[in-house]
Amino acid sequence: MAANCGWLWSFVWLLVLLCLAWPLGIVAAVLYAVFSPFAACCSPCKDFSDFLMDHGIKLPFTAAQNMVHGRSGC
Repeated sequence: MAANCGWLWSFVWLLVLLCLAWPLGIVAAVLYAVFSPFAACCSPCKDFSDFLMDHGIKLPFTAAQNMVHGRSGC
């Protein structure tokens, strides 16, 4: 019974996507647009913009992918 609860995790990931991942992804995209021009001349800005791209902007994709596959959050 506990092995077939993928639909429950899909619902949890939907809530994460709507309440957390989209707002954070939008904020990360705006910050990336602000800091990416400075990445050419400032090494800390490049590191920060790379972090925003790898973890912030891709957060909605990760949540949606986990939702589709019903992956456990644990």
